[in-house]
Amino acid sequence: MTEKKRKKHLKLLNFSVMLLLASAVLYLCSAIFLGAYAETLAEETRSIENKISVLEAKNAGIRTEINLILSSEDSMAKTLADTVNTLSEHGN
Repeated sequence: MTEKKRKKHLKLLNFSVMLLLASAVLYLCSAIFLGAYAETLAEETRSIENKISVLEAKNAGIRTEINLILSSEDSMAKTLADTVNTLSEHGN
């Protein structure tokens, strides 16, 4: 191999090695960053799911209270209607 070819070959080899090292470093940095980011997202997801569960439980409790109020209003209306009917029967 001539001197020129040898220098050209070494430059290409050096460039290839540097490119390989740079790629490896970038890969490791991105893998670490993406892993940490994925963990952060998973933590936020768990937090939001917990908040949703709490709100769903509150909604269920409120629905129960509404049903109780509606049923008591219905029974009060029925009692009032029965009373009015009874009074009107006795009044006639």
